[in-house]
Amino acid sequence: YIQTGGNVFIIGTSESQNLNLKGDFDMSGGTLTRGGTAGPTSIATVIFSGTTEQAFIKSGGTISNAVNFTVNNNAIVNFDTYVLSGSTGTFTLSSGGKIITANSNGLDPATGAIQITSSLNSNADYEFRGTNTGNFTTTPSNGVRDLIINNTDVAGEVSLDRALTVNRNLVLTAGLLTTTTNLLTLGTAATASAPSVTSFVNGPLAKTGNTAFTFPVGKAGEGFRTIGITAPSGIATFR
Repeated sequence: YIQTGGNVFIIGTSESQNLNLKGDFDMSGGTLTRGGTAGPTSIATVIFSGTTEQAFIKSGGTISNAVNFTVNNNAIVNFDTYVLSGSTGTFTLSSGGKIITANSNGLDPATGAIQITSSLNSNADYEFRGTNTGNFTTTPSNGVRDLIINNTDVAGEVSLDRALTVNRNLVLTAGLLTTTTNLLTLGTAATASAPSVTSFVNGPLAKTGNTAFTFPVGKAGEGFRTIGITAPSGIATFR
């Protein structure tokens, strides 16, 4: 979807009209809005439903009225540094979906990548290439499925701005994950990738379960200093 100008109306006579998108969303001008004869409560939804990574690019233009955005199960949408704003609709990250952001405020609802009413599923994946994860809330719990830290900037640091539980995989690709203020917890079934010189958890880390585990922790400026536990005799949380 490429829009450089003009007015585009998602129209219809029913209460719900969908635009299923399997490629990128690229808007640099014009207006995208809801139209038709369904009345003021009608909505339109742009659904990301591709099988490969899709880009959300909004360098200009306006999104107005109740236009929803949904990332389907198995869809991956890269927002880079762009911001979804203007719509009175909602943003939904479905179970099994994935969002990528390089916004310096992560997913903070006021200043981050998604600045419309959002519903973020705890069984979805979140990749941060910017500096903060933001104070976002996942439903139904304060958890995520996968958390990927991939900040290749010179500073190379992502700050956890809220306490968070990872339920499947903590992936340390590039950059530090600083948890000195907000605790990161790995759930009973969660795993973590091995640390590297440039990517580890800088600060506290907790692990719940009854299996042996190596904590990929360290200290900024000093490097990673892993520490491990043998399998506990029962479910326990080590920090």
